[in-house]
Amino acid sequence: MAATRRVHYPRTPHLPWSPGATPDDVRTAGLSGLRDREVVVTEKLDGENTTLYADGLHARSPDSAHHPSRAWVKGLQGRIGAGIPPGWRVCGENLFARHSIAYTELESWFYGFSVWDGERCLDWDRTVPFLRRLGIPVPPVLWRGVLDERAVRALRALRLDAARQEGYVVRTVEGFAREEFGRRAAKWVRPGHVRTDSHWMYAEVVENSLGPAAALWAVRSGAPPHVAALAAGVGVKVEVELSGGATSEGSAAGAGATRPAATGVADSAGSATTGGARSAATASARPATAEATHSATARTAHRAETTASAGGAHPTAVEVAQSASARAAQAAHRTTAEAALTALSPEALVADVSARLDVLGRSGDARLAGVLAALLHDHRRSWLVPQLAGTLGMPLARRIADLVGLHTRLHRPHPDDERRTGLGHLALAADLGVLHAVAGAVAVGRGAEAREQVDWSALHAEEAGLLGEAPLEPLRPGLRDALAGLGDPDAADRCWAEAREAYATGRVTSADAATAATWRWRNGDFPRLIHLVGPSGSGKSTFAARLPGVDTRVSLDDLRQARGSRADQRANADVLREGLRRLDTALAAGRTTVVWDATSLSRHQRSLVHAVARRRDALITRVVVLVGEEELVRRNATRAHPVPPEVLAGQLHRFDPPYPGEAHRTWYVGQTGTVEDTDGGLNEDGTSAGYGSASGTRAPVGGAPAGNAPARNET
Repeated sequence: MAATRRVHYPRTPHLPWSPGATPDDVRTAGLSGLRDREVVVTEKLDGENTTLYADGLHARSPDSAHHPSRAWVKGLQGRIGAGIPPGWRVCGENLFARHSIAYTELESWFYGFSVWDGERCLDWDRTVPFLRRLGIPVPPVLWRGVLDERAVRALRALRLDAARQEGYVVRTVEGFAREEFGRRAAKWVRPGHVRTDSHWMYAEVVENSLGPAAALWAVRSGAPPHVAALAAGVGVKVEVELSGGATSEGSAAGAGATRPAATGVADSAGSATTGGARSAATASARPATAEATHSATARTAHRAETTASAGGAHPTAVEVAQSASARAAQAAHRTTAEAALTALSPEALVADVSARLDVLGRSGDARLAGVLAALLHDHRRSWLVPQLAGTLGMPLARRIADLVGLHTRLHRPHPDDERRTGLGHLALAADLGVLHAVAGAVAVGRGAEAREQVDWSALHAEEAGLLGEAPLEPLRPGLRDALAGLGDPDAADRCWAEAREAYATGRVTSADAATAATWRWRNGDFPRLIHLVGPSGSGKSTFAARLPGVDTRVSLDDLRQARGSRADQRANADVLREGLRRLDTALAAGRTTVVWDATSLSRHQRSLVHAVARRRDALITRVVVLVGEEELVRRNATRAHPVPPEVLAGQLHRFDPPYPGEAHRTWYVGQTGTVEDTDGGLNEDGTSAGYGSASGTRAPVGGAPAGNAPARNET
């Protein structure tokens, strides 16, 4: 294949009020290309302009020579090059070497700021998810909106910390052609921004320091996972294996511990940096285990990437199973003690799952989700989501927890004649390729029966076409087009939910068939049920009180209060029967909206409500409120009607949040009391296989209440 044509990155003009422009710099002639358009303002980073291609890279000049500061980014290009389409290029900032600003908390040594398809720069909302899939972060977003006169004044008044920030860049959210670059992008640079006595290229290379999140971005980009750094990055304690078989806790940020100022991060380029001394567990952890296991399947992974980049089919489930079987056979030749150590070692576990994910071609958030799910596979889902959400954002945190909860289902025997339907429903809840990778890695320590069941399940999933990242996505565009003029998001979401169910059970396989199968719900003539789920004090009633258009609210606490005391649990059976009777009566009224307000902690409790709603053909929306346990305890202490501490503790122990696909749609509410993730909406962005687009904001989708979808702060 011919080498990709190298393209010089254009000079970015200075804004009229930029104080850092020199006589040799280019200034924009005006703001006509930016004014009254939606723009995004990002921090300008102090590094070396670098362009990555599928088959190489260069600094600003295509004929740039080698420099030690470019070694790491060359390793990054080697990992992600197969994910860059022919003719495309990724432009960004190489921050490995310190220039005039000393960075201490970088997420990566390379940040991407634009992606080009030939002579056209992609829209920002396509750029961010594309880079995230490669494992490349974007610079911090300072502002986004329409650049009207008021915004121009605010931008002129923007003050940055000149000691830590070089400036900012303004570009249109909409993409543009190369010849429009000088009108669609501009920069502001601090005065005297070159503040060193000699040019950085002629001085000794001093590395900028990485922060805890760098371990997460390294995994997204395909680097071998580093267990201690990953644990610190998400704030969860795990035991890290030390030399000689001893163990030590490998995180400093979970359950009351304090996160260290910085964490050592190693990647496949062999470099590591710290913002302080590494912990003993991090320094003594045995990365050789991960590297050896990762190398054992490197040739298979490389072949898979080469096949995919050439337009061929992805590796089959048989190849994945054979790769796993080969590793199992190698382990069988070790001593019993060594095999047991491999099964229990977090390092070996994440190395195994990352190798499986590489064979499948998973990258970005999908790869990170699988690695973290394997690492945290023995944690409670209800605890994991709020614990991870602060760092990763609700969408990714929830998907990791769902993988943790679902992977053991693949270890158990299942009648073959029911597997297709069972796998179809699992595909509504998780990426089945990632789920099988996690289950297979964990099964190494669960015995031959569990391993055999995972391999057998993978073969069935492949035969059903369910191992891809988003097997249902081909249905979405056709259904969107068919329902474009509907004007009722509830009806559209109901049709999508019914189409997904029909696909899961094998009744439809095409968009046309899905469209034909959902005609009866297009008029929206059905009742709506809002089913609240979450422990006491999580904010369910507060959220429900802000919902518009509610006709009836059935609260079990209110029914207990009517009997004398909302804390009286002795008549729970009678209260539940009365609540279900009122629910049935309310839904029978037809096109009405009813809220069910109770904890609904278990699948059984939810099934009783679900049965009534199904009988009345209601659209079921579950609102799952996921709040950290410490915060729940704090809230309970200040409530007007607190529950006894032992009751709350019992609720937290029993809480089993519902999975996607168990209701027509699901809204996930975080600690802020707003919707932070959704499932089941027809107009959701499904291009990232359920991991979220991560484009900086999440617009309300389906029937989610407006104003309950804040900007996402994800690492």
